[in-house]
Amino acid sequence: TDFTIDTLNDKIITVGEDGFVRKWDKDARVILQQHNLEGGLSCIAYDQGADQVAVGFCKSDNCCSSDKTDVAFVILCGNDLTNIIHHGHNSQKTLTVCKFSNDGKF
Repeated sequence: TDFTIDTLNDKIITVGEDGFVRKWDKDARVILQQHNLEGGLSCIAYDQGADQVAVGFCKSDNCCSSDKTDVAFVILCGNDLTNIIHHGHNSQKTLTVCKFSNDGKF
């Protein structure tokens, strides 16, 4: 569904409707890490400075189905993709874009 690039480590991070967040080696075209968030995923952003990944969840009435209808997005630790740092809740629509501010504060 969406991708972002970790330019410092030369990796690509993707999300999809299958619920997986995957970190890829762009040259070898192999999956280095993956984690299933158990719901359709709609968007992703990577914050180089904090090594964090923001992931948006689909809402069941929009782009794909999700069991986690109360979760709008999560912030993951970028080095393992499993440690959830923050949950965002109660979005009425699917997030289609997620971004970090240029200064890394938001």
